[in-house]
Formats: sequence, structure tokens, C-alpha cells
Amino acid sequence: MKRKHLSLVRSLKVVAASGLALTLTAACQVSTGSDTTGSSSSYGGGTRHKVDEGTASAPRGTFIIVDSPGQLSPEEHHFATQSAAAHRTIYVNGKGATISPGQDNSSTQTSGIIQNTIQIPPYGGGSAKWSTFLSCIQNEFSRWNVTVTDQDPGQLPHLEAMIGGRAQDAGFGQGVGGVSPMSGDCSLIERAIVYVFSSAFNEDPTVSCEVAAQELGHAIGMDHEYLCADPMTYLQGCGHKTFQDQTVSCGESSPRACSCGGQQNSVQFMNARLGPASGNPPPPPPPPGNDTTAPKIVISSPANNSTLPSNTTISISATITDPDDAVASATLVWEYNGNTLNFDCANPPSGFICNHSGSSYQWSLNVGSGPRAFTIQAKDSHGNPAASPRYTVTLGSGNPPPPPPPPNAPSVA
Repeated sequence: MKRKHLSLVRSLKVVAASGLALTLTAACQVSTGSDTTGSSSSYGGGTRHKVDEGTASAPRGTFIIVDSPGQLSPEEHHFATQSAAAHRTIYVNGKGATISPGQDNSSTQTSGIIQNTIQIPPYGGGSAKWSTFLSCIQNEFSRWNVTVTDQDPGQLPHLEAMIGGRAQDAGFGQGVGGVSPMSGDCSLIERAIVYVFSSAFNEDPTVSCEVAAQELGHAIGMDHEYLCADPMTYLQGCGHKTFQDQTVSCGESSPRACSCGGQQNSVQFMNARLGPASGNPPPPPPPPGNDTTAPKIVISSPANNSTLPSNTTISISATITDPDDAVASATLVWEYNGNTLNFDCANPPSGFICNHSGSSYQWSLNVGSGPRAFTIQAKDSHGNPAASPRYTVTLGSGNPPPPPPPPNAPSVA
């Protein structure tokens, strides 16, 4: 009897600035099967490219590039692709869920790679296999500053991997074994939902773990590697796959340049994107006291649902007060296409400014175009947290500021 094997095959269709399309192949597959190229359509504020659904006898991964609506400013792009957050959470959901189409948001169970509301059933392998799977996926990400859990984090920003069911449950062809969104600029989709259709693998916990590692890796921003021992690979025959600290070419059946250029090292990529596990020790406990009242946050500008100029500098102002006048931290949480960028007023990233005077806080940041959302979070000296309502703005109206005068230009009075 022919032995089935896990391989990794996908087609990515990335639309270049010139209008030409660059097609790559890569992804998750059991046994073999022919590739098919699907269609692209406008969806969720961006463009989605659906490809390679495989066949019933050869389950494989369907990978979808989600083109971001609007554009990032250079500062936003640098922060989204180069800066590690303080801590992230990965939720492996074996309980099943109802998921609706829309921009990826794991907290509200909306997904950018489905077209209709879907119902994913629970993992069908039983508690013993689930325990093996959970231990495996936790080990895959144990080197980085993330918590991998099977308990729902709720409103806490998190990546989510749905484990269970078959591709038909999500509206894909029956040959699909797993599916993930991937940003066209290789940035992390902060609240992404990825899918591992474990029934296609007979609920095998190790295979499901390796597929989940790869699907999560794509949501984090990684391409396929031409390295057999790494879960981001197309190659087989080298035992259990774990992320490798080797800089190699991308590719599937042969080496090629990575989709965002150069070569890739999955360990170093996630060191930069997630941060090493030892890089962020837990914060010290708050000082003792009877204060249980959180700070109060009032956003004064811009207004919710407002439209602002694009490709310029905008300001966000708020008043943050505390009964004991002991606001210890104030952070602007800036959202773009599922990415969450945290701007601590006391230590803003390069290219961003925060001014603080008394209870007044003002963040200034260079922005691109398209939709954005933000909240402001604060803590007092006793650790009591507070968060503002979530505001949304659209960048793309009004006149940008005039360009600076040329050097040595004459002055006119």
C-alpha cells in the first residue's frame, strides 16, 4: 500500500506594483496532487487570492494572500515588520466555533479568508491525542515570547488556530488540509485565524501540530523554506519538524528567493518578530495598597469614525486621570489590517512622538492611507488597568501639508 506523507505545496499570487503577477508555489499536502490556480476578488477592504484546492485523495493547504487596504507609512511598516511586541498569545482552538467573514479578528471570530459564515466542529481525536497535540505545538513555539494555550483569551489580542473538521466546513474544496491568511508584505497579521482540518489527517496529533506550526508561521509572515527539518518546508523524509536556526533559500521542490526577498531563517525571523522567551521577564508586582480604582481615559481628538488626511502626520490626544494622580503608563494601541502596534508614551518607537503634561497626552505619528483603529490603555501605580473605547478613522481625505521650501529659498514679506 502506498504510504501517505505530509508535504507542503501552495500557490501564492502576489500582485506587484508594476501590475505584473508573480506566482510562487508552496504549502501543506498529504501524498500528491495537481495544482490549480483559482480566482482573485475584492474582499474585506483588500484583495484575496484563492489558489490550489487539491483533490479529495490528496489533501493540501490552501494559502491566501490578503492584500492590505491602503498603505503603511515607512514608520508604520518598519514597526509592523521589525519590532517584537511585549508578549503575544497563540490560541489553539479545539472546541469549534462559528466564524463570520470580515477582517481578521480572533476576538470577534471574523476571518478574512472565508466568504460565508461557517461552523468549525471540535477536534475529533479525543483528549489523549489533543494533549499530545497541545504539548507538541507548545514545544514548537517555546523559544519565543508567546503563550500557547487552549483556553480562549477573549478580547486579549491573539493569533488563533482552529483545529478540527474538514475543508468543506469552511467553504473550501474537499482536498484542502489547512489554510492561512498571509500578508503580501510579510508583516504579522496580529489577530489572524488559521485553520487545520485535522480530519484530513485522521486526527494525527503530530501531523496536525506540524501543519499548525506552518499555518501560524505564514500568519506571522514567513514563506516556505527549502529545508527539510523545518515545518515551513515542502520537503519530506527527515522526521519530526521543528523550527531551524539556519539561513536558507525559500522554495518547495527547488530553491528560490523568498517572496519578500533574500533568504529566510525561521528562528531568527521569529526572534525579531516575537522576541525570545527570555527577552521580556514578567513585570514586577504592583506595590501594596488599597487602591482598586482604574484610571479614567477620555479621547479628545480625533473623533470616532472621522476621516483624516493621508500620508501625513496626525495627532491623537487624550486626558488620563487617576484618583490618586498616579498614572504609571499610557499606551496608544494602533491597529492596521490586524496588526497591533503599541506606542508607550514613555518610550515611543523611532519615528513617533508622545508629549505628556499633567493629565494631557498627545501622540504624533506619520501615517499612510486606508482604515485604522486605535485604543488608549493606561495603568496606575497599583497595576489597575483601563482602556478607552475602540475608535476607527479613515486616512484618505483632505489636503496634505505643503512641502518644505527648497534650501536657501528667498523669503517673501
